[in-house]
Amino acid sequence: MPIVIVPIIVRILGVEIFGKITYVQNIISYTTIFINFGFDYSATKQIAINKNNQPRINQIFCNVISFKTLLLLASYIFLFAYCFISKSEINYKLLIYTSLINIGYTFFPNWFFQGIEKMEKIAITNFIIKFIGTILIIFTIHKQEDYLLYPLILSLSNIIVSFFLLIYTTQKYNIKLIKNISFQDPTIKNGLPIFINNIFGNLYSVGSITILGFFASSTEIGLYSGIHKIIFAIVMLTSMPISMSLFPHISQQIHLNTKKGFQIYQKYIFYVILFAGGISILSFLFAPFIVKIMLGTEFLNVINIFKLLSIQPLLISLASMLTTVGLYSFNLEKFAPLVGVLVSLSATTIYLILIPKLGMIGAAYGYIFAEIIEIIISSFFILRYKKNNI
Repeated sequence: MPIVIVPIIVRILGVEIFGKITYVQNIISYTTIFINFGFDYSATKQIAINKNNQPRINQIFCNVISFKTLLLLASYIFLFAYCFISKSEINYKLLIYTSLINIGYTFFPNWFFQGIEKMEKIAITNFIIKFIGTILIIFTIHKQEDYLLYPLILSLSNIIVSFFLLIYTTQKYNIKLIKNISFQDPTIKNGLPIFINNIFGNLYSVGSITILGFFASSTEIGLYSGIHKIIFAIVMLTSMPISMSLFPHISQQIHLNTKKGFQIYQKYIFYVILFAGGISILSFLFAPFIVKIMLGTEFLNVINIFKLLSIQPLLISLASMLTTVGLYSFNLEKFAPLVGVLVSLSATTIYLILIPKLGMIGAAYGYIFAEIIEIIISSFFILRYKKNNI
């Protein structure tokens, strides 16, 4: 659906306004990481291990939703404080409308369905969210003055479907509300290092756009963001289904039998490299066609950036298998913050050196460099784990 939406929005709103919207979405993405904490993996893992223990399922579910609600409130306190003290020329309506999507993320129980390995529910729900948003965008946004409707529609469609799925989940799976909410739950404790890694990971994945904003115009941000969004959509189609489906399965296998689980993990890494590598090659070969069809003629002069970033489906899929699937499945979460810090600092240094001189090309090089560093560091911990435990 983003592959459908982005070309339409870019053509209607123009590159400059698209750049401004993307920059605000980039800011809100940091608060989204904050709200999600590390539950996409810590809660998923706990659900996968305890999926036949209904009282424990109830405890995990209520703890996670309660904690995420507190984080949501904290994120809005931060945003309102930022709006109050900020002296920059920021469109506050755009900021608020974009931030509403976090309400949906707070109550969207994707981690629950991932843990019980019923991902078809999430697949269908995600499709519904994106489909509703796409249809509304197509029929309501016709000129540049309608730009505020874009983030508002994305947010409201996410909120509506998330609440529907939350109600469905509690009724279908007999989730009972409990009074003894505990923020000392292992789900929350184990989520902390993952959260720290995600924060730093976000710094280098979307940090390129943040730093580019200090040195480039809205038009340049729009050009780079358009390329980045298409590449990111390809990455999501490639890596997200793999990591979401394999993580609970491998976690459970490791929990039952370490040696057998590691063998299964190695087999899947080989398949991921073949699949994601093929996607990267196709993206590179068809770069001119993809850019022209998806983004239009205004983006033809940045095809070289698309070609450069076409290696990302391979790098990010492999990095995901090593970090989010590997470290978290093998109970090596404590090393995740170290990986995140080292990768983020390296990438940020490259961004600050290259972006002022090379602009968008510098941002692309930094993004690629960050993934390579993550692969190297995570591989070190995985190989050490194999040496000590297999």
